[in-house]
Amino acid sequence: MGYITKVHEAICKNKLAIVVYFSITVGMSLHQSTLIESGIIFLFSGMILEDFYQQTIDMRAFLVLLILMACTKSFGWFFSLFILGVILFRVIFLFTTKIKTTKVENISTNLKTDMEQIERISCGYLPSLGISWFIYVFFVSTLDIPSLFIPTHEGIVFFRDFFIHNILASGIAFSTLCLIWALGEYRLHQAKKGTNKIIYGFGDGDVFILGAFFTFIGFEPFLIVFFLSLVLQAGWYLIYFLRGDFHDRR
Repeated sequence: MGYITKVHEAICKNKLAIVVYFSITVGMSLHQSTLIESGIIFLFSGMILEDFYQQTIDMRAFLVLLILMACTKSFGWFFSLFILGVILFRVIFLFTTKIKTTKVENISTNLKTDMEQIERISCGYLPSLGISWFIYVFFVSTLDIPSLFIPTHEGIVFFRDFFIHNILASGIAFSTLCLIWALGEYRLHQAKKGTNKIIYGFGDGDVFILGAFFTFIGFEPFLIVFFLSLVLQAGWYLIYFLRGDFHDRR
């Protein structure tokens, strides 16, 4: 019930923008072939609104989203890829997290400055991911791969097929990924124990969202969606910095 209340509050903030947004949502829903996929789109739309206004997501809603996504695939295969995706994006999360040593006497001043900066540029990641998914579905998926990216695409397909059909190589790659993950977690744990200033690359919840879409959309389409979302996110932050101020959304 709390999740529904948060979404309702977000909708009441800017009704015109939300009407346009949900018109896009309905368009994407009608573009899908199954009722479950339409439900995924509507639920994800609510999560986007919550993330945009609150910079957080309700993990209970995410669990429902994950179950709906799993219903469109083989359960065993889906959750195997989901775990792989979560580990992969957790590694990216850990190694995009910046750790800076802070002197004890400057902690209060630095904390205040950091909070002001976070307040100034705060923007959830899900809106960028949602817009990127919309762009992919209606504009990119119907186009041929640009000739410039054909070698990259062929390389991705080659490595994907190689690891799928080579158990030993897959085991070595997965073990290496887990080792890198463990080293990253240790680095972050040590930083939290000290007086370091930690600037996270993106939110903890985003790791699970990315892992779910990595599995649901498919490896190759998701690479395009993920790349577009990074471009949009960078552009969003650039606008914030150029404006110098912004309207409080909360």
